[in-house]
Amino acid sequence: MSKITLSPLPEWRAIVKSVLTKPPKEEELAEPWLSKDSDVPYWFSRSTFTMLAISQWWEVYTDKKLPTIWIPDYFCNEPLQFLRKSNFPLNFYPITNQLLPDWETCQDQALSLKPDIFILVHYFGYPSDGKGALKFCNEHKCILVEDAAHSLIPHQDIGLYGEFVFYSPHKLLAIPNGAVLIQRPKTKVLRELSNKNPVEVMNQVLATMPQDSPSTWFWMFKRNLQKLLPDFLWLTRQKANNIDDVSYGPIPFKPLQSRLSRRLLSTEIPHINEYALSRQINQAILRAYYNSSEEKAQLIKNDYVPYMTDFGCKTKNHAEKYFQLLKEKGSPVMDWPDLPPEVLTESENHLVAIELKKTKLFFPIHQGLGISAVKKIGSSFGTKLPETLDENNYEIEWYNGGKEKWFEWISKTETPNFMQLWEYGEVKKTIESCKVKRGLIKHNGQTVAIFQTLEKSLGPVSVIRINRGPLIINGNVDFNTKYNIYKTLRETYRWWKGKILLIAPALVESPENLGVLALAHFRKRTAKQWHSSMIDLSLEENEIRKKLNGKWRNQLKKAEKSNIKIKIDNSDVSLFWLLDRYKQMMKDKSFKGPGVQLYIDLHSLNKNNLYVFQALLDGQAVAGILI
Repeated sequence: MSKITLSPLPEWRAIVKSVLTKPPKEEELAEPWLSKDSDVPYWFSRSTFTMLAISQWWEVYTDKKLPTIWIPDYFCNEPLQFLRKSNFPLNFYPITNQLLPDWETCQDQALSLKPDIFILVHYFGYPSDGKGALKFCNEHKCILVEDAAHSLIPHQDIGLYGEFVFYSPHKLLAIPNGAVLIQRPKTKVLRELSNKNPVEVMNQVLATMPQDSPSTWFWMFKRNLQKLLPDFLWLTRQKANNIDDVSYGPIPFKPLQSRLSRRLLSTEIPHINEYALSRQINQAILRAYYNSSEEKAQLIKNDYVPYMTDFGCKTKNHAEKYFQLLKEKGSPVMDWPDLPPEVLTESENHLVAIELKKTKLFFPIHQGLGISAVKKIGSSFGTKLPETLDENNYEIEWYNGGKEKWFEWISKTETPNFMQLWEYGEVKKTIESCKVKRGLIKHNGQTVAIFQTLEKSLGPVSVIRINRGPLIINGNVDFNTKYNIYKTLRETYRWWKGKILLIAPALVESPENLGVLALAHFRKRTAKQWHSSMIDLSLEENEIRKKLNGKWRNQLKKAEKSNIKIKIDNSDVSLFWLLDRYKQMMKDKSFKGPGVQLYIDLHSLNKNNLYVFQALLDGQAVAGILI
C-alpha cells in the first residue's frame, strides 16, 4: 500500500534499530551538513531555537544589547515567538518574485536602520543569492545567517557564505525533532566585531539554556497510526494545512534534540543522498502532470533538492477555490503559514510576499511517497491531466528494411551508439544465437524513436534485451515524449505473456529520466551498473578542456608534457594487441565485459569505421582504446 503523507514516515526497521542503538556523538551526526573544515555544529530541537541562540550569542560577542535582525517578509510568523519575547528588533525586508532579496530596497533601508543580523532564506531548498548576501553583510558589518531549514543537505551554493547556517532535518526526514546550527568561526566580519572566541561565546550561551528536549511519544504514536490506517482517515481531517504543520500555539521552551530523534536520524543519514534523488524524481513526475493550458495555476521549475513542490495560482480567488477543490478530492495540498503582522499591516511595502502567501499552494514530494502515491497527487491537479500524460497514439512498427536505411535512422538520432548499430546485432546473432528484431516507435504516424532488441528463448519464456536504446529521433526529449516511448515498450513486453524485458536505456541519469522510467514501471536492478561518458567533439578544444574534471585535466597536461605520441590505425595487429590487454584488464579488475570474439567480428564487419588509438611513449605502446 502506497501511503500519502505530508512528511515521511519512519520504517519499522528504523524504529526497531533506534531502540537498540546508542545515539552517536553530535559531531558525527552533523557530518552531512558540514561544508568546511572549520564548521562547528550544535543540535537543537527546532530552528526557532537556533535563531534565538544566534541573537543571544551576538549580544555576548559584541557586548551590545538587542541586535536588529533582518528577516525576509515572506516568512512564517510562528518561529519568531522567542525573538519577540526577548524584544529583539525585527525588520522585514522585501523579496522578489524569484524569492531573492530585493537588494535595492535593502540598501535603501540600511541607510536608516543598520542590520546586525541578516537572515537569508533558501526557500523550498532552492539556493538564494548567497554571494549578494555576503557582499551586503560585509559592507554593513553584520552577521550573515543562512536559513536552510527547507534544504535537505548543502547543495550548490547553500551553506557556503554565512557565519551561521541552520538546517531542519526534522522537516525532511522521518524524525520527531532536530535542527542543526553550523557556526563558522573565522570570517572577516567576526574579526571586525570582536576579538573574543566565537565558539566559546556560543558554548556560554548554550549553557544558559534549559537542557530539556520535547516529548516524542505523540509523534511516534501519530506516525505509527498513519502507517497502519488508510490515508482518507487523516487527509481530509488534518488540522494544519500549511507546509510547516504549524498549529499556531506556543512552542514549549525545550531547545535540545531528543535522544529518540538522534537515534532515528542516525538510521536515516546513510540514505540521505538517495532521499535527495527521490525528491528530485518525484518533483519531475509531478511537473509532468501539470497541464500548461490550465488557466488556474502555473508550476515553477527548478533544478535543486526540493522541500515541497510549489504551485502558483493566478489569483487569490483561484487559489482559494482550487485549494478547497483539492481538499475535497483528498489531495495533500498545503498553503503557506501566517505572515508576520508587521508585513500585513504595511502591505504596500510587502506586495510580493502577500501575493505569494495568497496564491501559492504546495504538495509533498518526500522520499516516502511511492510512484502510485505521486501519480495520485498528480492526478488530483485536474481531470485533463492523466489523458494529457498518457497518450494512446504511440505504436511500434517492426522494421523489415536493410542496413543502409537503418543507418539513416541512426544518423537522425542525437546520441547514436554501437550497441544499436546493424553490425552489432548481426554479430550477436552469429556468436550468441540471438534473435535480432528492430523496431520504429511511431506517434501519429511519425517515427519518434528506434530500437534494436536481442532475444533469447528459454522454453516458453523469452528474455528481450535492449542495449543503449531506444534512440530518440531529432532530439524529441520532453518528459511526455520519453514517458510514452518507454511506456509503449513496457506494454509491448508483458512478463505474464512470457516476455521479460531487460533494458539499458540510452538516457542521461538525471532525476527527470529516472522519473520517466519509474512512471513507466521500469524497476532498477540492484546489480552493479556500468556507465558511459559522452564528450561533445563539436566544441572548440579549449571548451572541451574546461568541461573536464580538474584532476583529469591535470593528468592530461602531464601526459602532453611527457612526449606521448598517438598512433591511429585499423590493422588486425593493433586490434589483437589491444584485445590481449583487454583480457588481462578484465582478469586484474575482476569484471566481465563483452567477449573478445565480439570485437573481432565487429572489426571484420565494419573495419572502415573501427580504429585503434594507441598512446606511444618512446616508441612503445603503453595504452589504447577502440573507437
